Amino acid sequence: MKAWILKKRWRIILAGILIVAAPLLWLAALVDLQMTSTLKDRIIMEAGWFSTIASNHIEDRLRGDINLGKVFVTRPYLLAGLRRGDKNEMSKNLKNLVDDYPLLDRAFITTPKGLQVANYPETPQTIGEDFSDRDWYKGVSENWTPHVSEFYMRAAEPQRYLFAIAIPMRLEEDVKGILVMQPKADYIKDALSGIEIGEGHIYVVDRKGHLIYHSEQAIDRIIDFSGVSVVQKVVKGEKGVEKIIDPVHKEPVISAYHPVKEWGWGVIVEKPVDVILAPVKKIRLSLFGFTWLLLILGGFFAYRFSEILVSVQKLKTELQQELIERKQMENEIAKKTDELRKAQDKLIQAEKLAALGRLTSDVAHEIRNPLTALGGFAHRLSKIATGAKERGYTDVIVAEVEKLEKILKNVLTFSRDARLHLERHSVGDIVRDAAKLYSETCIEQSIDMKVKIGGNLPQVLIDRDQGKQALSNLIANAIDAMLKGGTLTIAAGEENLHNVPFVFLKVSDTGEGIPSDKLPRIFEPFFTTKEIGHGTGLGLSISRKIIEEHGGFISAESMMGQGSTFSLYFPYQSGEESLKVQCWEYMKCGRERDATMKCPSYPNFGRICWVVAGTFCEGKVQGTYAQKYEDCKKCEFYRKVEKKEI
Repeated sequence: MKAWILKKRWRIILAGILIVAAPLLWLAALVDLQMTSTLKDRIIMEAGWFSTIASNHIEDRLRGDINLGKVFVTRPYLLAGLRRGDKNEMSKNLKNLVDDYPLLDRAFITTPKGLQVANYPETPQTIGEDFSDRDWYKGVSENWTPHVSEFYMRAAEPQRYLFAIAIPMRLEEDVKGILVMQPKADYIKDALSGIEIGEGHIYVVDRKGHLIYHSEQAIDRIIDFSGVSVVQKVVKGEKGVEKIIDPVHKEPVISAYHPVKEWGWGVIVEKPVDVILAPVKKIRLSLFGFTWLLLILGGFFAYRFSEILVSVQKLKTELQQELIERKQMENEIAKKTDELRKAQDKLIQAEKLAALGRLTSDVAHEIRNPLTALGGFAHRLSKIATGAKERGYTDVIVAEVEKLEKILKNVLTFSRDARLHLERHSVGDIVRDAAKLYSETCIEQSIDMKVKIGGNLPQVLIDRDQGKQALSNLIANAIDAMLKGGTLTIAAGEENLHNVPFVFLKVSDTGEGIPSDKLPRIFEPFFTTKEIGHGTGLGLSISRKIIEEHGGFISAESMMGQGSTFSLYFPYQSGEESLKVQCWEYMKCGRERDATMKCPSYPNFGRICWVVAGTFCEGKVQGTYAQKYEDCKKCEFYRKVEKKEI
């Protein structure tokens, strides 16, 4: 057969083409099917992510503004003006609210029956008008809880299509008014401003299926989308992705929908089918073009070389290798996509925590001034009170004020950046000082306190007051965990982690322990396993912040029924090590020329930055080179130190 084929040129060309064509066409079809299916699924999944993220942004914005309104209606001057019926005082407070919050267009106050008594910007013609027929009034008056209204046409000029957030105002537990906040026209647009979906659009509907926001058109009237299938599903609280006909552009689209559950709204992200399939078509054309090119080349090489079977086998091997490389590339793309998603989740969480810090700081400062005045007057009343009953009342007020001041102090400590005063101290002294503070409490609650301090512990760079506060928070939590008594153990010692010395402080209790599902969240701000009214949930967050500002880390271990152990790890470097070559001297980051610069990995240290920066321990990545390399084992300085070359 081989000799017969080699006799004629056309037989050689035809044989080469046929031998190459069969496996190559099969391979092209297989790759096309797999790649196009994967790409479609990925784009559809991406649309679902966008709808989820958009609904979370809107939900967070609404919840934040409701909390803003709740805080605002507790302002003493505002409530005093409401009590007196002082329109000017109420309008002045409303002006402060509108001026301080850039997304708020208008605010007004009504009586519990819906009669307007004050507004800003001021429109005298609406004072005294009855708003009891409004959706926001019916919603808030049903249970006298905050309510987000349906969209409606505003009565005041300029008239426009909007919604309102209504907050009940209470005086001595009785509802005496309603605060109504009307956001600006671009409220939802601003909430979604950080979301880039590429080609396509986002729109939002209310609980009736009316269009309230569209990324490609202004909403100046009621547009009913309740007949659209995905809108009907999302207002029922369902979520998903499906192919529909776009109600605006009348073209087939992939529609991903997700509810804003608490308020009955829905977010829909749509991408045209043609846009989704465009990359698929390009890949298909490129793939088949490449296939035909290889067919021609196969025939050419079959004609030029007599060893047809060897050439075909070689070409087949190369194609198989290319398929493996493409599979590896797909896996790498999937890995990077997952990393980007995790990074985006961390960024969203960081933004939430930053906003929470700013809000709690502002609220704490607003409360602190009237609280200070209240405490001062309470102290004065306790001095002039003559009867035992009156003294009892003033003692209760003073005690509660001191409790509130302690809570505010924790909130401010968590929200502001600390300025550490680092000096070398023995952690044993810190343990003894903290133990003295709680010794009487332990005796009263039948708790056996044991203090274990290792011998010859080295001094570490530490802010003594901050370190004492971090340890005290752990001790207080341990005592709270042993309501029926137990054993409290406070230990200090040394431990080597990844060939680097640390000095640790450990606090152990014999309480009930922490459930495994709650253990990963215990360091989150305002998260607590205690009963309501027994703590703010900031103690562990503050301790974590303090230890991380020292370049160390905190860890927790717990088993139900066997108690919990919390550990603070402070990095330690001996005087001998500090005299050796530092990383900044080797890496030339700038600190070697300016002694006033502070190493971003850890203050004053430079030979253990790969540990402190977060590569091996639980701390966050802080160092310049740690952020650059992501894995500090790749750092040249690290390798030199490990080999004991410097």
